[in-house]
Amino acid sequence: MAQSDYKVGEKARVKSTDIEVTISQISEHGFAVVRFECGYERMLLINQLKPYFYKPAAVRAIQAA
Repeated sequence: MAQSDYKVGEKARVKSTDIEVTISQISEHGFAVVRFECGYERMLLINQLKPYFYKPAAVRAIQAA
């Protein structure tokens, strides 16, 4: 996903851990400040993020079976 495709307030996932985060700030230099569910904020490179796609619980259960 290109840098301009992310917007402040959107959800994303960290590629290495698949943890859901919310984007707080985006810089023009390829960094994003993200907030984890516990409230902790961290600066990550945008290329370390991947788009967040919500899957309803019913779909996750079918895929797991």
